[in-house]
Amino acid sequence: MYAVGDTEWDKTADPHALVEAGKKLFADGKLGEAEETFRELLGHFPKWPRAHQHLGRTLLALNKVDEAVATLRTAVELDKSMSKAHYLLGKALNERGEYVEAEKELKESIEIKPDFVMAEEELQRAMNGQKIDNR
Repeated sequence: MYAVGDTEWDKTADPHALVEAGKKLFADGKLGEAEETFRELLGHFPKWPRAHQHLGRTLLALNKVDEAVATLRTAVELDKSMSKAHYLLGKALNERGEYVEAEKELKESIEIKPDFVMAEEELQRAMNGQKIDNR
């Protein structure tokens, strides 16, 4: 048996191979296949925060924003130290126009990783969105 976080699995399901396969599919623009791969990964490892992060990123790229938000919320609940998961959640919340909540997640991302330029840019987007909403 192996372990990822609190999750154990047998050797027939290699999480790292599934992650690499999903990442390659994503990079090749095969987003539907990447989604399937990351869902398979979560089927084996439902409490692995990185699996939720990878699926959430893919769902966001597929414009399945509501699913992305739910998946990324799970990722940050499982591991609050994942800067990229907070960033992706903030980005997804921005897409839904939930700028105050997005700002909170993006600030958390930057607190964890102060030099995260994409999170800083997305934070600016959230703050600009709030200004527009308040007009």
